[in-house]
Amino acid sequence: TIPAATAGRDILILADVSKSMLATDVAPSRLAHEQYLIRELVERNKGDRFGLIAFAGNAFLACPLTSDTAGVQQYADELGVHSVPLGGTHLERALQTAADAFQAAEGPFRAVVLITDGDELAGDSRKVLASLKEKKIPLFIFGLGDPQVPALIPEANGGYKRDSKGELVRTKLAEE
Repeated sequence: TIPAATAGRDILILADVSKSMLATDVAPSRLAHEQYLIRELVERNKGDRFGLIAFAGNAFLACPLTSDTAGVQQYADELGVHSVPLGGTHLERALQTAADAFQAAEGPFRAVVLITDGDELAGDSRKVLASLKEKKIPLFIFGLGDPQVPALIPEANGGYKRDSKGELVRTKLAEE
C-alpha cells in the first residue's frame, strides 16, 4: 500500500500581549497560559505550518508561517507586553494582519487561532470576521481569564495599573 499524502494546515495564532494578559486570575498569569497553549498546539500538530501574530493596540507578524516548530515555540516564549509598543487591544488589526498574511500563502487548509482575554478596546472586528467567513477560514478562540471575578493588572514597578483618576484597573474575561 501507498500512504496517502496529507496536506498540512496553515494556522495563524493571534497572541494577545496587552497588559491585561499579565493578570494572575489564571495563575501564574494569562500570558504564561497563552505561551503554554501555543507550545502545546504546535507540539501536538506536527506537519502543520504555524505563524504567530502578536497584538495589543497594533498587530504584527512576529513569525511567518513555517513548519519549524522549535522556531515558533521560541517566538512564543519571547512574547510579552513589550512585544507591541502600543497598548490596548485591537482585535480588528490582529485579524486583518492574519487575513493579509494568508493572502501571501493561499494554502487550501487555513485556520486562525485567537488567544485573548477578549476586551476589544479599539476597532471593529466584525468587518474582518465576515471576510474570513467568506474565505472559509475558521476561527478558533481561546479565552483566558475569569469571566466572573475581575483581576488587577500588575505593573513592572510592583504595583498595579491605575486609571487617570488613580483608581485600580480591573480586568475580566470578556466572553462575548
